[in-house]
Amino acid sequence: MSVITNHALATAMRHMAWERTKGELRSTLHTFWPEYDTYGNSIEGHFGSMNKKIETFIKDFEDNFI
Repeated sequence: MSVITNHALATAMRHMAWERTKGELRSTLHTFWPEYDTYGNSIEGHFGSMNKKIETFIKDFEDNFI
């Protein structure tokens, strides 16, 4: 029988919270609909730039704190 330490439990809970947080951050991308010019061409910037910022934040956080 193994014993779970307080540290192991806290670490597991921290990782669970982080996974939920990443899901919440990524879910906001669905609010960044594409915009179009008068000719029907997609204007880049909103979804792509937000996605890049979110993924950069996630990588930075995981590299430094997880």
